[in-house]
Amino acid sequence: MTTSSIGQESPSSLTLERERVSLNIIWSITTFLIDLLSAADIHSCVPRECRVNQRFSFRWVSVLTFGVILVARIGYAADVVEAFTEPYRTAVMVPSQPGLMESIRVKVGQRVTAGQDLGALDSDVLRVQRRICLAKSEASSELEAAKAELEVRKSLYERYLALRKDSNEASELEVNRKRADMEIQQAKVRSVEEARSLQLLEVEQLDAQLRQRMFVSPIDGFVVDVEVEQGDFVAPGQTKSLITIVDIDRLRATFH
Repeated sequence: MTTSSIGQESPSSLTLERERVSLNIIWSITTFLIDLLSAADIHSCVPRECRVNQRFSFRWVSVLTFGVILVARIGYAADVVEAFTEPYRTAVMVPSQPGLMESIRVKVGQRVTAGQDLGALDSDVLRVQRRICLAKSEASSELEAAKAELEVRKSLYERYLALRKDSNEASELEVNRKRADMEIQQAKVRSVEEARSLQLLEVEQLDAQLRQRMFVSPIDGFVVDVEVEQGDFVAPGQTKSLITIVDIDRLRATFH
């Protein structure tokens, strides 16, 4: 079983930028102190009183400088914001029906697009049932035979009806029988047509069941986790996740 994960925590770019600015400030102040001390050494030949005053001034400059550095570091520490980033969207594929994994068509690290086929459960029985229903719905011999028989009975009814009207050679009872035979055959034709319609609906139902046994990516992203292998048994409630996909084209930042 192959697994993988993406780290969720990463330094905030805001924190890194403030760290860089703080270090630049400290370096500039330190450089300034060095320049001042060097200038004091160069002019150490001045009278004693001036050198004492100069050392006194440098002492205060040093104290002030370190105070500025301390304040800068305290302010930096107070303004630091902890944060972490996470994928903008995450899609976790779970089974809706029990079955054996028939195929897995992706691997960890692979980029996928929305609508891409990721894998499927075994569906041999459903595919056979679909072919049977489709063959029955396309069979036309039964319907053609029923329609041909209807034409014969309709012709007989019309002939008896004409005889009844023209010469009264056919009795009313015979005419009614022929009409009943015609109507029965009409019902048979409708029954065959309805059976074909139901078989087409069964084909659509089987197509829907086949789609439920397929795993299709709902988003663009990268495969970061594959929890199953071909031939594994999975079932709703027993398998938490099969394939995990994350969209990292955009990231979501969470600040504390």
